[in-house]
Amino acid sequence: MRKLLLYNGFSNLMLEIVVWMIYLKSQGWTITQIALLEGFFTICQVIFELPSGLISDRIGHKKALLLGETLCFIYLLAYFVPKIHILLYISFLLFALGLALISGTDISLLYESLSSKEKQNYLKYASVFTAVGVLATALGNFSGGWIAQYSWTLLFILGLSGRAIAFLLCTQIDTKNLITTEEDSKTFKLLLAELRTFFLREKRALPLLATTCFSATAVTISYQYGPLILETLKLNVSLVSTIFGILSFLGAIAVFFTYRLSKIIQEDLLVWSLQSISLVLFALFLEQKLSIILLSLVSVNVVYEIWNVILENKLQALAYANVRATIISVSNLMISALLTTASFLIGALGEKIALVNIVGCLNVFLLASALLSFYLYQKLA
Repeated sequence: MRKLLLYNGFSNLMLEIVVWMIYLKSQGWTITQIALLEGFFTICQVIFELPSGLISDRIGHKKALLLGETLCFIYLLAYFVPKIHILLYISFLLFALGLALISGTDISLLYESLSSKEKQNYLKYASVFTAVGVLATALGNFSGGWIAQYSWTLLFILGLSGRAIAFLLCTQIDTKNLITTEEDSKTFKLLLAELRTFFLREKRALPLLATTCFSATAVTISYQYGPLILETLKLNVSLVSTIFGILSFLGAIAVFFTYRLSKIIQEDLLVWSLQSISLVLFALFLEQKLSIILLSLVSVNVVYEIWNVILENKLQALAYANVRATIISVSNLMISALLTTASFLIGALGEKIALVNIVGCLNVFLLASALLSFYLYQKLA
């Protein structure tokens, strides 16, 4: 468990994740070109998500994580040649595959490492695991902009170092006692059959997945394009980085208290209330006031960590052991498809309509869809 937590921390220490759009813009990329690159990235995620889950369940979760870290390491190398657009596209393709292999596999490995008794309190362990990842992201967000202001080259060198350390830590994770091992892995055909059986039997799974995907997409869009919105409002890169570092740090604190909070307030009520508040905050984006945008970005991204871990806990409770990573991949695939659509929409409208207005309207629609899906999930109880 401890080694897995350390690995999760370094894997999420992505110094470039908040400032990469600002970096490419400083290298001559336009907002439309950046949005198209983001759209290409999410298309690749759509393509890779389901196969990556099947691969992870087939070859073993530890090997999938090692492969994912290797691809993420290669992706970072392309930032040293930002003028060669084709290399950035290739690197983002590799990054999409790498993240797809890691996402879902890490929490599947966490779930399988717990004893039967510990699984009954999975929300508690998932909160700690998620909080470690978010804290690492907070550190990366906070320091990334300050390092970039000093030297972009140093930023990417340190990013490569973080991936290398994550790879080495992953090699130390003990998988001998896990329920699902490489010897237990099944054929792709059987995995697909079990996945189909899961969705046929668990009628609540699809609306729960839809809730997770619509809400995650809304917050991801605000996280991805938030730095660019703030930059267009004349905030410098170090200040943007600081804001997103504080945002992630507060999110980590929120995750730590999610388990205790769920003992006081019913989980479904938490999801309803937090998503409804977030919908209103995104609607306030249309005011185009810096103070309101900052309040909305911070608030939504913090409370998202609470409802997301609750929804993930519900999905884990429904999931079948031998297709666990694949089910998470289906969720990520749906998110990637939505992000792809959003990125191309932003790319098409980015030169005509203010970015903050596009993001605000998109996210209101997405969270309204999430709330409707959650209502259907409850009705099928």
